[in-house]
Amino acid sequence: MSQSEFLNDPEIVGEFIAESREHLESLEPRLLQLEKTPGDFELINSIFRTFHTIKGSASFLDLTQIIEVSHKLENVLDKLRNKKIEVNSEIIDILFKGMNILKSSIEDIASGEEERIEKVTSASLKETEGFIEEIDQFMRKPEEIEVVAGVEVGSAGKEKDTDEDKQVFLTAAYQHLFTIRECLEGLEESPSSSNLINALFRAVHSLKSSSDYLGFSQIKELTEEQERVLHQTREEKGTISLDMLNLLKKDYEYLVELIEAVKEGKGKAFHTQKVLKKMEKAPIEKEEREGDEGVSVKKPSKKRIVEKTIRVPEAKLDILMNLVSELIINRSTFFSLCEKLETEDDLSQFPKELKEATQTMRRVTAELQATVTELHMLPIKTLFGRFPGLVRALSREKGKEIRLEMSGEETQLDKMMIEKMADPLIHLIRNAIDHGIEIPGEREAKGKPKYGTIGLSASQEGETVIIQIEEDGRGMNPEQIRQIAIEKRILDEEKAKLLNEQQCLELIFLPGFSTARTVTDISGRGVGMDVVKNSVTDLKGKIDIHTEPDRGTRFTIKLPLTIAIANVLLVEASGQVFALPLNSIRETAALSPDEVNTVLRKEVTFLRGNVEGIAHLGELLHLSNHHKPPEQIPLVVIEGKRKSIGLIVDALRQQEEIVIKPAEGVIANTPGLAGVTILGDGQVILILDPEQLIQMSEN
Repeated sequence: MSQSEFLNDPEIVGEFIAESREHLESLEPRLLQLEKTPGDFELINSIFRTFHTIKGSASFLDLTQIIEVSHKLENVLDKLRNKKIEVNSEIIDILFKGMNILKSSIEDIASGEEERIEKVTSASLKETEGFIEEIDQFMRKPEEIEVVAGVEVGSAGKEKDTDEDKQVFLTAAYQHLFTIRECLEGLEESPSSSNLINALFRAVHSLKSSSDYLGFSQIKELTEEQERVLHQTREEKGTISLDMLNLLKKDYEYLVELIEAVKEGKGKAFHTQKVLKKMEKAPIEKEEREGDEGVSVKKPSKKRIVEKTIRVPEAKLDILMNLVSELIINRSTFFSLCEKLETEDDLSQFPKELKEATQTMRRVTAELQATVTELHMLPIKTLFGRFPGLVRALSREKGKEIRLEMSGEETQLDKMMIEKMADPLIHLIRNAIDHGIEIPGEREAKGKPKYGTIGLSASQEGETVIIQIEEDGRGMNPEQIRQIAIEKRILDEEKAKLLNEQQCLELIFLPGFSTARTVTDISGRGVGMDVVKNSVTDLKGKIDIHTEPDRGTRFTIKLPLTIAIANVLLVEASGQVFALPLNSIRETAALSPDEVNTVLRKEVTFLRGNVEGIAHLGELLHLSNHHKPPEQIPLVVIEGKRKSIGLIVDALRQQEEIVIKPAEGVIANTPGLAGVTILGDGQVILILDPEQLIQMSEN
């Protein structure tokens, strides 16, 4: 199996993606630590090993861009390891930039889209050549160049050309020469073989890069021209002509002698200009293709299957195996009970045995559910880990000094929820940097430290995960928000006056609302906060704001541990059974008919000294056969979006733990519905959305 064929193996590619993501996630905090402790050589070595590991894995899959970028970053870190350069902000910037390019390339592979994968496997390196040139310029010192026996070496190059560097170069160069010779021999038989042309291109390109790095200019000139011709041949889907093949063979002979000269330390002077000029004029033969001449037919974009993976501790698998074993034993018990029921007359012990078997099944399935749920959970540090670099980059861009303090990174959250919370948190942190934290001069004028602080924390309370984003900046002014809403005609003046301070703050979640007077490349366009709110709501979560002028702002996000399983209260309305999420129920009550009053044509009641609005669930859902229950009226008070409503139902049933399934088909977009579930007796139950019910009652 060739290297390129491994990219068609979903399992191998999935494992590569999972490992690479893990390595890159661990890099960011180490790079920030390196900036603080530049003399930590163990840290430098660990970062070097990470890039080296990624490069090795990418080589197995022939991912050229990842290989080249990782190799260049290795060179930088090798200089740091050998104390030839020292850590500074410019080097940290280069390492961060390279890390982000690698992340982007990994996500290109993970997408499974053919075009994006081809960018990463392309040997032309169009996507990364600017960054590679940036590294090369940084590593290259403008020193005087001298010529030694046809091989140009700068005085900086002499320093580079240590025995170790030269040996590494020679080892790789002989491998490249072997590949070049094999490809040239193969092209004699198959001059249009794209596999041979691609392999030849990669070998030439790699030899060019390493010779350029060490200052061997004639080797670089030859390979550079070869690379140009081969790249053009690849782009035009051409074939290697006999004349071109002979020129490439001549180049190969020159390369062998030049590399031998490097090995011996003396070399010879070659007149390569004649060969280079001939190669410039060499024609590229194009393959004839079926179809109309001059008509370009774009092939439909293919999508490869990339297997998603998640790492599981071996101990968890052992627990699963034990639980499955218990289930198999329990299954045998039920078969035995069925057989006893059919064949035996004395069933006096049968109820007791059935109860014991049922309790065992309940215990095992509960443990199985808890274990499987845990397997799908990840520490939230996989989400938080991407923010230190973001804060560092944006604070430098805005000329601000900002510290990021993180806590609770071991808090567990569902993997899918972690993925979906990335963009909302990025937006909140961008807003904190752009709008919240003041510039150092402004902070000092207010008597604050010149550096601002952003706090990012996570904790778990029961079945809820709480994420907080807090900054000590300007804070938000509710009155200013009210005025902006009026100016932008988001609300009319009369309605705006009725809002309390908290309701004014929540105006920032409306589409198109922004407190920024100017638009920046970070924020201020009036998009984003509504997306943040919607993302949290889609995950069945809540977001709250607390702010104080000149003290800062805190956003608190509350999310369920998982949205696949929920505890609900079953209620009956108009002869149908519905499920209401328990986390949205404030209380239940039983009212007498005279406790229901009408105020301004709306029904209300008094609960715990407060007026509570009332709505009939059957009427909200437009159900027929609605009737008020006699004597005692069951009431369920639900909450959402800082509002509440009392729902009158026909009956309250039991609590249940359910598996949530999405609503599909004709009921997919029905107002007030959040999903469906199936009870143990096979009955399909609709799950209600409390926030939508409250909104429906207001309308």
